[in-house]
Amino acid sequence: MKKLVVSCALLAGLAACQTTDNVVRNTNVNLLSLPKPELAVGDSYAYYRNGDHEIATVTAKGDGVYSFEVTEGPGAGCSYHGEGFLSPDVKWENCDGSTGTQTLTQTGEIWPLKVGNTVSYAGEGTDGNRLTRHSGSDQG
Repeated sequence: MKKLVVSCALLAGLAACQTTDNVVRNTNVNLLSLPKPELAVGDSYAYYRNGDHEIATVTAKGDGVYSFEVTEGPGAGCSYHGEGFLSPDVKWENCDGSTGTQTLTQTGEIWPLKVGNTVSYAGEGTDGNRLTRHSGSDQG
């Protein structure tokens, strides 16, 4: 019986500590913007695609355009070309059995990366099987 009385007394004490006042905090946090990272030929990065670990390496660099090759993992041998960093590829070869190209239309810009910047892409192209691809994506 003493345990029940002590337990009830503890619960009553904790209930008395609760408040119904809303706490408003003004944080005024300012996040820094991030410029688009520059890559160099030979740079590589690791990622997981469909649960599998892969590594891609930059094989060529142009004016805002990069070429990559998957060098480790199930997709090894796949080459793809584009702006990199969150944009769809404009050309790909031997990627999951597909080779193709697409033309992209970009709306908006996320670089420098900061809160509120958005970008979307619309694309049309073909793969090696002469299928037409229509795609759109939003990033940001």
